[in-house]
Amino acid sequence: MGVNKKISFNLSPSSLNIFFKSPLLFYLQHVAKVPEDTKVPVCYGLSGNIVHTCLEKYAKGDLSRDGCI
Repeated sequence: MGVNKKISFNLSPSSLNIFFKSPLLFYLQHVAKVPEDTKVPVCYGLSGNIVHTCLEKYAKGDLSRDGCI
C-alpha cells in the first residue's frame, strides 16, 4: 500500500523563477531535496524546449514537415 506524504515548501519569487526556467530543477531542489552539488543534465530542459517550440511552430503552420522555418 502506498503512503501519502504531504510535501510542503515555500514558494518564493526565486523558487518560482526556477520552476518557470526548469520544472525538473525545481523538483530536484524543492521536492526531492537533492543536494546542491549533484550534477543535473541541463540538456533535458533544453531539448524539451526545442521540441515544444518546433511542435508549436508546426501547429501554427510556421514550420513545414519537411523544411525549416
